[in-house]
Amino acid sequence: MKKNLYKETTEEEREKIKEELRELLKKSNNTIYQIVTSVSPSGMSRYIKNFIPCVDNNGKLSIVSIDWHISKVLDIASLSNKGLFIKGYGMDYGFWIAYNLGRVLYPNGDGKTITGRNGSKEPETDGGYLINNVWV
Repeated sequence: MKKNLYKETTEEEREKIKEELRELLKKSNNTIYQIVTSVSPSGMSRYIKNFIPCVDNNGKLSIVSIDWHISKVLDIASLSNKGLFIKGYGMDYGFWIAYNLGRVLYPNGDGKTITGRNGSKEPETDGGYLINNVWV
């Protein structure tokens, strides 16, 4: 019998992880840096690593991997040392990760950020547009 190594995340744990991610994202101006580490021969799946640059209290720059956080918050069970395993093709999966993460972390926007999406001058109400992604 195969043992399931993926531990189910409780709602309490998930909320704690979300708060930790919000704090990390503040340090990077809500930007996630991403790199594709591997693509299947068919092009139908890929591994993507997600990072945030952070400056600690001593002014030292460090790069923090947030793959584990994203896997728990977005309920993506496939995580390895290569990054998040994403199935599919034909779209920007870096944007997909950032958009869905934003929707989970900021379901109603943040009430202050104006993205100017569709010419609007009102605060963004779709949290998916509050996180930027940059391919490395």
